Amino acid sequence: MPEPTAYYEVTVRIAEKTGTATFYQSENGQFDLLYGWAAYTASMSSTLQDAMEDFRGHLQGNNPGKDISLGEPRQISKEQAERNSPNYTPPNS
Repeated sequence: MPEPTAYYEVTVRIAEKTGTATFYQSENGQFDLLYGWAAYTASMSSTLQDAMEDFRGHLQGNNPGKDISLGEPRQISKEQAERNSPNYTPPNS
């Protein structure tokens, strides 16, 4: 994976369920998913919006008939991106 230079989180809604997807921007300016939804990534995208639309399309394909929505992306710190990882273990836990 290319070295991330920026991180973004997006609220994901699939019908009544809500989650968070984390995207990153690589040092070469491409975007992709970072954590939690690896089955839904196809490849790096040239814009964050393209990466989000690719992700939404994969979600829709695996959840036919369900309402899929992605919130507005917001830039987050590397530390917050790490906390968004499904493998994150808080210190002293």
